[in-house]
Amino acid sequence: MQMLWAINRRTGQSPIVLHAPGTLKRTAFWRAMTERVLGALDIRRPPESMPTWALVTWNSGETPCLLERCCGLLGVEPVVLGRGIEHWDSTAKGALLLEWLGGLTEPPEYLIGLDGFDILLLEHPGEIVRRFREMFPKQRLLFNAAAVQWPKREPLLDACRQIEERWPDGTDRYLNAGAFVGTTAMVRPFLKQVQHVARSEPWPRAMRHLEQHAVRYAAFPDLWPAVDVDRDCVIFQHMYSGRTDVELRP
Repeated sequence: MQMLWAINRRTGQSPIVLHAPGTLKRTAFWRAMTERVLGALDIRRPPESMPTWALVTWNSGETPCLLERCCGLLGVEPVVLGRGIEHWDSTAKGALLLEWLGGLTEPPEYLIGLDGFDILLLEHPGEIVRRFREMFPKQRLLFNAAAVQWPKREPLLDACRQIEERWPDGTDRYLNAGAFVGTTAMVRPFLKQVQHVARSEPWPRAMRHLEQHAVRYAAFPDLWPAVDVDRDCVIFQHMYSGRTDVELRP
């Protein structure tokens, strides 16, 4: 079976994680890409001499999500959190991950967190950890980057946006919470801080059922650059820009 690579023509990188959140995952473009990728995936060997890591995703249903299907084809066993939760919202993700970590006697050194229903995984997740360690030496937690900000107009996130907009328009520069890799030593306190933000009295109630707002607020400016985004799409590719920047090549 012939392997496929995603090539970002803007940056020259070959991202491993393709992320199509929101309405993107319902486009004909994404459906065609999904069919092509799933038809080409097969077992991948992990990089050698790797530290311990875990790939975590979330799925409250019993039917395997898109990421689980990718993992099955790659020969990878993800940690799936949230099975059986009836009333799901994305703010549960951090709490479930912290609960899972709390039950481990020896947590992994690295964590990869990927949304389940709108992500294609093209390579062994160990390659995500390898690239993160080798290509992002100053970062301890790296998020997917998007060319568009969401939420678009929220004064509470003005300080965050000032960090994001240090890079020119057209760059994938806005933090998207749906995909990350980082050290467990950083992910754990960061998620606790996100929970603190979302539960604090001044935090708007309208923003308490979506993780994106509190993650961006907790990340920038206080934790930048230890917490950062993958602007060159070395690992993660947001498909808003990916529709024009990315092509699949054998």
